[in-house]
Amino acid sequence: MAEFRIVRLQIQTRPLKPGRAPYREYRPEALQPVDRLVVSPRGNHGEWQDADGDHSAMDVHHQDHPQSRDRAGKGGISVMGTGDYRQLRERYGTHLVDGVAGESVLVDAPAGLAEGNFPSDFSIRTVSGEIAFRIGRVADPCVEFSRFCLGEVPSPAVSDAVRKALIELDDGHRGYPRGCRRNWCGQPGRCPDTSWILKPQRSTIGYAERPAARPRATQQLGEHPVAGVRP
Repeated sequence: MAEFRIVRLQIQTRPLKPGRAPYREYRPEALQPVDRLVVSPRGNHGEWQDADGDHSAMDVHHQDHPQSRDRAGKGGISVMGTGDYRQLRERYGTHLVDGVAGESVLVDAPAGLAEGNFPSDFSIRTVSGEIAFRIGRVADPCVEFSRFCLGEVPSPAVSDAVRKALIELDDGHRGYPRGCRRNWCGQPGRCPDTSWILKPQRSTIGYAERPAARPRATQQLGEHPVAGVRP
């Protein structure tokens, strides 16, 4: 059984990529670290304290957020490992600080989760119980985040460096997105209004280990689709 301690929680208070293609820009200023992440059927919201007092805000993927990115309520959480950020900094620079990729949950995983064996089914253990999740795919790298990594400005054209980054950031290097809640407490039909509280250092992610997957064929430069932007 593999288990990782949660070391950071955050929400996206507004969209991270404002504007219209091809001039959208990745803006991590919308990320807010939180002391508690409250996970509910309609989405997540964060709670935190600072010098100005207590604060609470919905994640932009919450169904009730004014700028919701998930009106259908199909999302859940996204996960990334500390080792993934170490690799990003080695490749692109020190501005790739922990949390800047926008994941909900950062876990203490020195070797990272990318290109590894992070499963489609996993669970989060909280002080009040366990939540089961399912993730169907890795986070798709985007032009905007690739440019942020490289320090490039928005442009109608996509540079070769960005095309290369789109390949490098695949296979989980951008995290594992929006895991959908399979059920609540492992008991289908339990109160749909149930909420679960995650806290750094007090919550963990766990899953059953399995044999390593076979590596997939290497993708050639230029094969990665770039939606909405012409080469």
